[in-house]
Amino acid sequence: GWGRYLEEEGAYSYRYCKPVPQMKEYLSRLKEEGILVFVLSSVMNDTEKQAKILFLDRNYPQLFREYFFVKKDDAKVRFMKKFAELNQAYYSECLFIDDTYDLLLKAHNEGITCAHIANVLAGNISR
Repeated sequence: GWGRYLEEEGAYSYRYCKPVPQMKEYLSRLKEEGILVFVLSSVMNDTEKQAKILFLDRNYPQLFREYFFVKKDDAKVRFMKKFAELNQAYYSECLFIDDTYDLLLKAHNEGITCAHIANVLAGNISR
């Protein structure tokens, strides 16, 4: 499974993954507008964390202010709420882009602005 693949490939586990040009363009626009862009991702261990950082640094250079990682997807919404509170931001000022409808619905129900990655691909995001 995925754990074994991570053991075998290490930090290069994402080397066959391709960056999403639309995502890079959208995030670049946000950064140019002065919007802080962060990564929040779930990882099973430090190897996967390092693999994701390597992939992001190579394919989306200097786009992200910081990387944050949680152990399970369901921790993402709690993390975002706490992060917003610590940074004195309204939940609605945060934009959560993900590919999991359940997480997007949970975030939306908490007042966090959400978009499915398909909307980024289709160019359907406006603020």
